[in-house]
Formats: sequence, C-alpha cells, structure tokens
Amino acid sequence: MDRVIPAEEFDYTKIPLVRVQWRDHFSTPGWASVEEIRAATASTVCHTIAYLLKEDDEEVVVTSTLSEQGDGADPLTILKKVIISMEVISQRQLAPRKKRVAKQAKRVNIGVEVTPIESV
Repeated sequence: MDRVIPAEEFDYTKIPLVRVQWRDHFSTPGWASVEEIRAATASTVCHTIAYLLKEDDEEVVVTSTLSEQGDGADPLTILKKVIISMEVISQRQLAPRKKRVAKQAKRVNIGVEVTPIESV
C-alpha cells in the first residue's frame, strides 16, 4: 500500500500523527573481542510519535516537525520489518492556536512582560 502526500496537496493540518513502536538496531564503534560484542549487543524497543509522510510495503517515513511552507525536519525512515505496532493517534485538524497560546502566556507570572500576539 503506497500512501504519499503530493507536494501540491500539502496541508500540514491533515497529516496523520502516529505512534510507532519499533525495534532499533544496535552498533558500537571501533574494535572489540567477539566475546565483548556478544555480551554488549542488544536491540532496543523505541517509541516514536510523529507525522506520517509516507507508507509503502517496505517502510514508513515520519517527521517530528512540519512547517507551514511544507518542509519537514529530521525525517526518519523505519523499515516495516522492525515495526512492532503503528497506530494513528490523531487525524484531526491541527489548526494554529496563536490566540490561545498568547492568553496562556499572559497568565504566567515570571517577571517578564508578555505582549499578546494580536497586538504585535
């Protein structure tokens, strides 16, 4: 199953937010004895919460940060063979909440004057 979001249809508020549980590979730098390697190596289970940008039969591609211009930061490709589970945790509209953030910031008293976003 191929799910790729075309650039011309990009709307960050409609991209699914997913939780991926997956097994990460393990590596150490440099040389070690075979005994040390056998004793030290072990994969680990990771949990990633990110935007799902692509999913096909082999892999998923996620990113933790999206800009309103259609750019993603630090994309991560996870092979399907190492995925334990993947679930959509949100497909709701993720509309900007500038006014709400400004009102919350005004209530925090840390000795710094806060200018509401509406008046900037």
